[in-house]
Amino acid sequence: MVALTAAQREERTRVKRALKRKEARKRRREVKAVEAKHKEEEKTTPSDTVDDDQVDIEYTVHTLPEEFKAAYYKRSLAN
Repeated sequence: MVALTAAQREERTRVKRALKRKEARKRRREVKAVEAKHKEEEKTTPSDTVDDDQVDIEYTVHTLPEEFKAAYYKRSLAN
């Protein structure tokens, strides 16, 4: 085995560190790309939950028994 000079060892170390930095940057870019993709999918995917304010009152009324429907419509006509 050939002994390396101090300058050769330093050069080898510098090159190895540069490669590690390059690989780390590549991994970070890949992670950011995946995170951005997931974030974009979350924006385009409709929410599975519905706020109470979004519930259509008329639909709710139509699912009630007849006596409740009549009371609701009488109240709405009185207002």
